[in-house]
Amino acid sequence: MDREPKERVIFDESVYYGDAGEEIAIESLMASEDLTEAEVRAAFIDSQIFERAMEMMDRDRTVELEGLSAFFDGDKSDQSSFVNPLGGNRIIARGSVGRWDGTSHGLTAYRDFDDMMRGADSVFKDCEIGKVWDENGSLFVHGYHHDGGVDVELRQLTDAGEEALDAIEDAWVGEEFTIAGKTYDGSAQSTMDALDDLWENPALCPAPHYMELAFGCPAEEWEEPTLDPLLAIAEFTPSAIMSAEVASGVVSATVLDISGTPYTVPVDVLKGLKDAVRSAECAATVTAYSALTIAEWNQKGDESRWALDFEDRNGFPPQLSDYLARDAKGDADGLDLDMEAHDMRGVADVLVSRQVESPGLDGRDR
Repeated sequence: MDREPKERVIFDESVYYGDAGEEIAIESLMASEDLTEAEVRAAFIDSQIFERAMEMMDRDRTVELEGLSAFFDGDKSDQSSFVNPLGGNRIIARGSVGRWDGTSHGLTAYRDFDDMMRGADSVFKDCEIGKVWDENGSLFVHGYHHDGGVDVELRQLTDAGEEALDAIEDAWVGEEFTIAGKTYDGSAQSTMDALDDLWENPALCPAPHYMELAFGCPAEEWEEPTLDPLLAIAEFTPSAIMSAEVASGVVSATVLDISGTPYTVPVDVLKGLKDAVRSAECAATVTAYSALTIAEWNQKGDESRWALDFEDRNGFPPQLSDYLARDAKGDADGLDLDMEAHDMRGVADVLVSRQVESPGLDGRDR
């Protein structure tokens, strides 16, 4: 199962329509007019709320595109204080342009981001920008117009890439030229090949890594894999999970459920299961015979990690905190007093054992 990179959305006009757009508009009106949600709904009709959503969409699109322009120019922006070291170098757009007479594919260099968006040779001429997003450092832009759309990936040249592009543009037809140690014969096809090689060479034309550099996002993020419905309800024991092995270069592994039925489990999912089992065993929240679904194991892992972290920070198990929290709220209804007493005795035993092994409260050894 191939992993899909997570779409880190910079702008998406689709969220400003429907229920999500209504929510954005109402929150904006609540903030600007100092009103509650009920007061906004009473004071503004649906068309006014929709109009506010459209205003928010146009504003946000402008702000995000200005932020991108500043990034590629090597300037700070309202969104980020990061200064791009490649700022000012040319931008390469590669993708497709769809119109009534068909779809064309190609690669074009632009002086800067604004030139690509509004210049005389802009690939986005007459377009509205519908979506901009990042996938593990690669930057994509989707635009649309009355009879088609434009989809491109953007990269920015390094200084060496600038020299390489100059060599391509300055080459005479039929005369050889060399880029990054490779010689081209000067034919029209060789020029196209040189541009393709330029695009594929990260030392000349790297992905911009906008979300990582400007906003501190991880270098890579992946979509959560979609589980097969049967896999989602299968139950696995700790030994079955921990004994599953992943071969090198393989993206899934076989894990036997409680009945011995084999299931194909994605590597990322299996890694999360193993982490959950380790945490749960360390916190003693499961036994060797426990059998849980993937969702239940993940929840058990989260709970166990919280309990372990709580005890590490506070010096005693979390039962005492739970007990005191319920007592402080006066939530005595439905409490099992025998169980509470058992928990408190357990906490007391831990505290006593640790007190014997450490200096007394007055600072003297006992």
